[in-house]
Parts: sequence; structure tokens; C-alpha cells
Amino acid sequence: DAANTFTGVQTMTSPVLTTPLLGTPTSGVLTNCTGLPASGTVTYKYKKRIPIAASADGALTDFQVKITVNRSEGTDAAGVGYVGDRCDSTYKDLRFTTRDGITLLSYWVHTGYTSATATVTIKIDSIPATSGTVIFMYYGNSSATAGSDGVNTFIQYDSFDSDTLDTAW
Repeated sequence: DAANTFTGVQTMTSPVLTTPLLGTPTSGVLTNCTGLPASGTVTYKYKKRIPIAASADGALTDFQVKITVNRSEGTDAAGVGYVGDRCDSTYKDLRFTTRDGITLLSYWVHTGYTSATATVTIKIDSIPATSGTVIFMYYGNSSATAGSDGVNTFIQYDSFDSDTLDTAW
């Protein structure tokens, strides 16, 4: 649905997020998702479809894709999406799912975000070589707690918030 698409590009050669968002996002309910509270249902006011182009380098597994989320109005372009004031200013209510709309994807909101803009890296579970895939971004839930998780998004991650390196190093 072209009226509910969001795009972005990643800095490597493949894959490319395609087709800019046009129009207003639809609302969405995440039900029975891995990682949700025991109730199994969390209501988000908004949902955007993010198409991801096929990879010229073959099928990709657990591949990170970076996007910029702006809390202002504007026209989405490759790698940049606008959510207005419908997303929490700390981005704690962002969630991403696979194309089934159920399976949550790991993501990390980069430090240094402002209430106006954030860079987000999403770990895509699988990007087929020939057909690409679709993921969904949910937002607009004032009761959501932060879901940003660098450890599960990157192969190696350390927040560097202490004097010692993480054991992953």
C-alpha cells in the first residue's frame, strides 16, 4: 500500500529500503508478539510499512539497516521518515516487526538523539536475494517502555558507560 510506506537506505551496497511514505500511517495492534507483556496485546496508534529491496549480494541474514526518524512533518525520502509528534520524544514507543506483523525485530536508537530526530538501526532477520521483504514500524503508545537493545541488534556492542569493556570484547 503506497499510502503507508516508509523508506530508507543503508550505507552498504545492499539491500536498499525503497518507496517513500505517502499519506497517513494506519493504526495497528501488536498481538502475541515475542517480547510483549504477558497480556500479549499492545495497541499502537500508528503503523508504517517499510519495504526493503532485494539484495544484489545474495540473501542476507541478521542484517542491520539504519534509518532516521524525525518528529516533525515532512516528506519521507530514502532513509528518512517523519512521524510528527505521534512518537514519544525519547522514541521509547518504537517497535519493528517482520512482515508477519507479529515477530518483533531487535533495534537500537543511537545515543545522541534529540526530541526532534533519532537514528535507528534495525536488525532484519532475513532479506531474500530475489524478492526483498517488508517490515513494519509501530509507534504512538504512551505506555510503552523503551525497547532499544544494542546487544541484540549488533554482532558486537558496548555502551561504554563504564570504565571496563563489555565481556563481548
